[in-house]
Formats: sequence, C-alpha cells, structure tokens
Amino acid sequence: MSCGFSGSVESCGTGKPGSPIVLLRLFYLALTGIVTFLRLLPMSSTDKNIEILTLRHQLAVLQRQACGVPKVGPRC
Repeated sequence: MSCGFSGSVESCGTGKPGSPIVLLRLFYLALTGIVTFLRLLPMSSTDKNIEILTLRHQLAVLQRQACGVPKVGPRC
C-alpha cells in the first residue's frame, strides 16, 4: 500500500481509529521501543556516548548528501 505524500491519511485506508492496521502499527512501535530500551540497559555510559556520536555523524553525512553543497548552518 503506497499513498504518497499528496493524499490524506484517510485515502490510504489507515485513518479509521481502531482499524487493524493502526493497531498493528501501534503494537509494532511499542515493541520496538521496548526492545530498544532493553538493549540500552546493559550498555555503559561510554558505549552510549559512542553510539550517539556515531548517529550524529551519520545524520551529518545524510544532511550533506541531501543538501548538495554544505551551507553555513546545519540545515538546508
């Protein structure tokens, strides 16, 4: 199912509260949040800092790819 960005949520068939797709997505988001939290529990502070720096670097690389030539600020 692909709706694109121009259509409203209702046109995709996912806008009805309580529909199975919405409930499945909610369950999936809750489950991934719990798994992420459980993965972070045994990590040391140093490991968490390294992961944060790595994610910031990845974000900076993606922003440069999306923008083309780097600008003065961090956004395009």
